[in-house]
Amino acid sequence: MLTAALLLMTALVTKAQPGYISSGEANGWVNSRMWAPEGLAVSPQDEVNADEFYLQYQKNKAVWDAVFAYMRDTDFNTFDLSVGQVEIVPGCILKTSTSSTREEAETPRFENHHRVIDLQYTFGGVERIGVPTGETTLTVPYDAAKDVEFYTCQKREIFYYTTSPATFYLFFPGDLHMPTLKAGEIQPLRKVTFKIDYVE
Repeated sequence: MLTAALLLMTALVTKAQPGYISSGEANGWVNSRMWAPEGLAVSPQDEVNADEFYLQYQKNKAVWDAVFAYMRDTDFNTFDLSVGQVEIVPGCILKTSTSSTREEAETPRFENHHRVIDLQYTFGGVERIGVPTGETTLTVPYDAAKDVEFYTCQKREIFYYTTSPATFYLFFPGDLHMPTLKAGEIQPLRKVTFKIDYVE
């Protein structure tokens, strides 16, 4: 009885927090595209963490709006990837990539960040992005200076996204991911990653 009472109290406190909505409502918000400015043609992956997307958007709306406006207004077909890194607005850094896809290593290596959200958008070439579906093991402890740590898992316990120019991929802290894996033949990529501050 005590445990049930504590769970009920926790649920009530959580629901009382500003910005709280149910998972179903969060998914409805994502699908409604209320977050997207008029003219933005891309969408997040189907399996996006809708709860986190909703809460982070509410907590940091000006930055997210700036990111999505930038994506809408940029012609990525002619985008100069040599810029390397640029601040879109305070709270968001854009990093460019001209790497090629790669063979998957025998031992999977997933990255995770604590302070930023990755919004990855591949508009040239096709890559696979792996995410673990089973138990993971920390292999490289967190490096605060680089805001990254690395994990591995059993190779059979991985789900793969295959990128499309119509889709961007959001990875919040705790969302382990392994990008730039080849989808078929090894090929060059044209890609940007928006590093968006995570707001507690």
